[in-house]
Amino acid sequence: MSIISGLNPFFHKKYVFKTNKNKIKNISKNIAIKTVTNVKGFKEFYNFSFNLYKNDPNWVAPFWIEFKEFFKRKNPFWK
Repeated sequence: MSIISGLNPFFHKKYVFKTNKNKIKNISKNIAIKTVTNVKGFKEFYNFSFNLYKNDPNWVAPFWIEFKEFFKRKNPFWK
């Protein structure tokens, strides 16, 4: 089950997703780096760390609000 649910259908218009190409760079047979191009990929990217570190007692989950604010187009980082 996803950590994030019930997002507004216009959610993706605020964020810096590139939708022109889905670039995949293969590193090995088991690892691939994919460009996030939509909301589904954005949620998968956020949720990835939850599964990766679920057994690490020292891991602290990223704050969803901070995470999504960083990737918004209005963030000065992307200008």
